[in-house]
Amino acid sequence: MIINLILRFKGIDGVDKFLGKHRDYFKDMDALKTIKFMQKYLDFDYQIRKSDFSFLDYLDNSMVESRWYPVLIKNSKCFKTMTDIDKVYLLNDYLDSKGSDLFIRESLMIIFQEEALRILMDSESLIAKFPNIFAKKLLESGNIDLVIESRKCPSYLMYYLNEYINNYFPLKDIKKYLLNYSNYNEATMQVLTSCWEHGSSNKEEVLRVISEIIIEKCIEKKKNQTKIEEIDTFLNNLINGLIGYKEEVYSKKDLDLIARLLEESGNKEAVMYFLTHTICSYNYEIIDKIMLNFDNLPMLFNAVDKFYVNYITTRILLGYPKVVKHSFVSYISKHYSLFSVMVLDKILFLAYTCAYMFDKEEIMGFLKAGSSYIKDILYNYTFSDNERFMIVEKYKNLGMEDLGEELKLKM
Repeated sequence: MIINLILRFKGIDGVDKFLGKHRDYFKDMDALKTIKFMQKYLDFDYQIRKSDFSFLDYLDNSMVESRWYPVLIKNSKCFKTMTDIDKVYLLNDYLDSKGSDLFIRESLMIIFQEEALRILMDSESLIAKFPNIFAKKLLESGNIDLVIESRKCPSYLMYYLNEYINNYFPLKDIKKYLLNYSNYNEATMQVLTSCWEHGSSNKEEVLRVISEIIIEKCIEKKKNQTKIEEIDTFLNNLINGLIGYKEEVYSKKDLDLIARLLEESGNKEAVMYFLTHTICSYNYEIIDKIMLNFDNLPMLFNAVDKFYVNYITTRILLGYPKVVKHSFVSYISKHYSLFSVMVLDKILFLAYTCAYMFDKEEIMGFLKAGSSYIKDILYNYTFSDNERFMIVEKYKNLGMEDLGEELKLKM
């Protein structure tokens, strides 16, 4: 064959130049002859050329069955002398050819160079085909920063990383991964729980990391206003994952420890976030220390734990001096728009129960908010013409203009 002579005297470059002009050269040639030629063609040390993997096109346009491709390639000097980076480029071309999955899988398993793995990150088709193998290679690298870089890859890779990361990295690196990999990572608690359930870390260490993650995300949220929504999503997933486990996995005592650790950190944002999104005993110890800073009340009274309203209101109205009681009620009345009507009505009810008597100035905020105790308020207080007009207009807007005789009594 003329192609053998070209290979002998002009080498691979000569062959590529010839076949570039005669693309159908192997089309009708006996498959065995083509295979024998390809064995010679690939029996050279690999060199980067303009047409690195032209031999795949030659095979695709020949009578050779695709089952021969991996045999020819993996036994060749060409393949054996490739760097890991070269192999990644070959596999990308091979995937577009008639290559077998087995050869790709076997080749991926022998790629270890970090730069090759970085290049592989850009090959969405290879990752999509073998996400489990790619995740394993990343984890085996032992480089947590390389694993974090993979966040640009398709999201389904995360499943494999989350499943096995605790087998390869210490808890400090897993924390770094969780903080950096994805702000929408719903499996954060699953990853952390695996650390102590499988024995790579103890439970208290994991609880400390949870508190550190909350603190770092709250700091990030304060610094970067553009990421508030995605950080809130991350924190919500973290907390929901924490409280979503059964009691035997994370108990109320575990939540107490996290609350204490957050308080010890001195990070107010982290403390307030935890207070408003969880229910545990230590939260109340914190509340005792911060409830007289009334600017905390809007968040606390809209928290997951609805008993905060009862606890704070009764503690102040039954246990503090008169000046503090008035300051508390005045704050609520002046800032009525920061609270729901349900919360305001609960405060009114608790105040009456505690025998606290509102003065007219204090009660006005509750009226402006549209309290359902309107009839009782109208019965017990006298209002000016302007005040009566404001009340009528407010309740008309609420669809409550027909209040009966009680309303008319003071109008």
